[in-house]
Amino acid sequence: MVEEYISKSLMESVPRVLFRVIWVFEPFAPTAITFYINQRLRHYKESSAICNYKAHTKRLGKFRYRISMDIDLTGKQAIRLAGNVFPNHLRQFRRWFS
Repeated sequence: MVEEYISKSLMESVPRVLFRVIWVFEPFAPTAITFYINQRLRHYKESSAICNYKAHTKRLGKFRYRISMDIDLTGKQAIRLAGNVFPNHLRQFRRWFS
């Protein structure tokens, strides 16, 4: 019975503690988001899927961010990217995208 009470009280207090910790680290989220996006874009640049990139994240409010990415592509890279993003939509135009 005592063990049940202790585990129940722990299960109720853990979310409250985590919620308080999240509020402490939330202002650092734009830096973490920008870092993560740059890591992913660097992978695409190394595989020659994109030419160059720049990413920036701005905090608008609590848990609200604006992410801007500037990606340089060649014509072939743009067609390949569009084909990966919209594969079903571009099938009807495949004779123009060879």
